[in-house]
Amino acid sequence: MPAAAPELQALAQDSPLVEALRAGDERAFLGLVGSLHPAMMRFARGVDPAEFLPPSHPRWAGHWAKWPEPWPEEQLLTREALAHVRDAIARLPEGQRAVIQLRDVEDWSSEEVCEALGLSDVNQRVLLHRARSRVRREIARHLERRRP
Repeated sequence: MPAAAPELQALAQDSPLVEALRAGDERAFLGLVGSLHPAMMRFARGVDPAEFLPPSHPRWAGHWAKWPEPWPEEQLLTREALAHVRDAIARLPEGQRAVIQLRDVEDWSSEEVCEALGLSDVNQRVLLHRARSRVRREIARHLERRRP
């Protein structure tokens, strides 16, 4: 099994912060938001607001406005598309790349990944979700460029 990367070991050291947040420590919360704000803003700027329901929606304000359209299978199975997926994975931050590689490429279970990388189940799920989202976004951009 691969050795845990320094970035992943640092994630395991977030336990005191998580405990402080669970205890309602506002200073810990503000510190976390302050440290993540630039990254969250970069992400938010990349999403079209028209993809979400308006704040006036009676039940689902702010939720996705429609289900994603499925991509034609033949487009996803081309060598070019597979190479694009591999490149997108290679560009991920180290922690996300390690988790998606083990889970989705090498077919490890979440328990195996957590043990090998020294992650909690929650951290593993977050890293996997972020990695899959970024790769999915890269695939969508690739397919958009190919549309006639």
